[in-house]
Amino acid sequence: MAARISFSTKSGVLRAAAPLIELEARAMAHAARGESLLLASLIEIGSILTAQREKALPEIIQAMEKTKATLSATFGANGLESMALRHFCGTYFSFKQAAEIDVLLDYAHSADPKVRSLLIATTLSTASELVNTVGKHFAQPIRPHDKSGKIKPTLYSLAARDREKPVLMTFIGILEKYIANGSSQFENQVIRSDYAEFLESPEFDADIVYADPPYTRDHYSRFYHVLETLALRDDPEISNNTAHGRTRPSRGVYRTERHQSPFCIRSEAPAAFDQLFRLVASKGVPLVLSYSPYASERNAHPRVMTMEAVTELAKRHFKSVHVESVGNFSHSRLNKTDLNKEISYEAEYLLLCNL
Repeated sequence: MAARISFSTKSGVLRAAAPLIELEARAMAHAARGESLLLASLIEIGSILTAQREKALPEIIQAMEKTKATLSATFGANGLESMALRHFCGTYFSFKQAAEIDVLLDYAHSADPKVRSLLIATTLSTASELVNTVGKHFAQPIRPHDKSGKIKPTLYSLAARDREKPVLMTFIGILEKYIANGSSQFENQVIRSDYAEFLESPEFDADIVYADPPYTRDHYSRFYHVLETLALRDDPEISNNTAHGRTRPSRGVYRTERHQSPFCIRSEAPAAFDQLFRLVASKGVPLVLSYSPYASERNAHPRVMTMEAVTELAKRHFKSVHVESVGNFSHSRLNKTDLNKEISYEAEYLLLCNL
């Protein structure tokens, strides 16, 4: 399948973003010479929807106002054609990349239904490859200044690492990999549902259940909300955050309805695990549950529940509960080493639950 996508400047979203794209190109050129003030201000101001004007240079505000006016005149204030640019430019992607992601989304959603899911998936993978954040996920946007307010000396190299990647070439490369891999030779079914609703539904038909619930208070949706918004291609409201007596749009541009898992909430996790164990046992099938222990002696990131507590809950519903280590490995770490806890190399255990 040949991909025919035009990133011509005649594209409405790219034309609208031109003032910001040109300003960012100048900012990157200045930063490459050691003058990072403009780049730091561009990143600090956030996306078009969450812009903090008091932190922006006048030329940034002027460019942003021009872009907003053109977007409104071309697509309307909340046109989906400019969703990625309005929500995520500057914060997660360069301004040009965000506009080009909008072009990709438009291409995918206007394609034949037979290939639409493939093109949307390729766009999501492209966004994951391009994202410019701490850890290469969508939870921690870059902070261009250190705690003392000084611009970080590594800002240019960190920004250039991802923000200068070509969108179209990245998209085509990923699309070719997807096409080359083809479809699975095995039958499968994907269901989006609450775990309890699915286990109680007539659609459930399995000989074994594998469950991989969260194990810390960090909700998974915080790491994938950008991909969710790109996949849905909607225009969600942005949640607010209150700090130091001021309420502002969340720095991470989180959706207001972002999913909050009971497995990540200390007061709700025991009931959630008990329900999971009870419902699987009622189906008469074994359960394999993946969980991570809390190595308190290593100052590890605290778990919502201890391995022992989860095991005791499982024993209420299954006759045989065996705990097995999956081996010597560690979970992925944050890029910034001083944010990491001490590594535990027995980071994953399996609860093998049989009736």
